Amino acid sequence: VMVKNVPVKCGQRRLLRQFLGAGFQGKLDFIYLPMDPRSRSSRGFAFVNLTTVESAHQFY
Repeated sequence: VMVKNVPVKCGQRRLLRQFLGAGFQGKLDFIYLPMDPRSRSSRGFAFVNLTTVESAHQFY
């Protein structure tokens, strides 16, 4: 699932904490947060892999 509008100052750990705090512990197994190597900021989007179709529906 693509997640848009991720704050540029948000890191992967912070993003993961947000998902876990929203009840997705055990429901996702991968997060990719592209970073700009020059500014060391995120590019404003992420990809999240959810483990089941039901989890993906819940995510939306």
